[in-house]
Formats: sequence, C-alpha cells, structure tokens
Amino acid sequence: MALLGFGGLTTACLTVGYGCPHADYKVYVTAYNRDGSKAIMGLKVSVVENGTDTVALGMTNRHGECSLIYSWTGWAEMKDIKIGVDDIDGTAHEGEFASEVREHTILPEDYKGDDGDWYAGSAYVAYEFFLEEK
Repeated sequence: MALLGFGGLTTACLTVGYGCPHADYKVYVTAYNRDGSKAIMGLKVSVVENGTDTVALGMTNRHGECSLIYSWTGWAEMKDIKIGVDDIDGTAHEGEFASEVREHTILPEDYKGDDGDWYAGSAYVAYEFFLEEK
C-alpha cells in the first residue's frame, strides 16, 4: 500500500474516523458612545485569528450587544484573537463612530467544560467598547 501512495490516505481516514480535537469560542461585545450614555446599534463586530483569518462576524443590536459563537478544529491552546468594532452604516444609528480593535489572548486555563477526550471545552471573552464619535 505504501508503494502505491495509499499510506497517507489510510492514516488521514483513520484520524478523521476516530475523532478530531475541537473547542468552542464565545465572544460577547457591548458598544456604547464615549460616555456610556447610549448603546450603539448597527456596528459590525468581527473576530480575527492569525492576523487575517476572520472567523466570526456579527452586528450589534439595539442594546449595543453582539454575541458570537464559533468553533475551532485543532488543539485548544493559547490563541491570539482581535475583536474589531466598525461603524459601517454612517450616521444611521446614533451618529458615526470611530473603529476600535482589542487584542485578546485565550489561555489554556480559559477553556471550561472539556470532556476529557477530543472536546477541549469553550472559552468565553467579553468586552465593552466606548467609541469616539467621528
């Protein structure tokens, strides 16, 4: 089998058939104007991994809240993410606001609820953004 090139295929099939490590990530954002007196609706919220990989997108609701849940297949480990908030609708909701990005590192101890096998659990991240008007 190895001479015909099937060795790698057999290993890949066994790995997929047996299981694959994975984890869930929950990112919760609340956005306000600078003094916190108004929640901002209609902001794009994005989560980026590895510098350029957008893994989750959402919009803030009328309470300025956005909750994103996404999964990752691979070993749960330290993971650097960027959480971005962008005003993409101009002055349509409560004015026009400057974008902001926060960097966050998810540490191995942040994962909760693992099953002791392939599921590493979930990691939870929450941030409040207080945005400047343009």
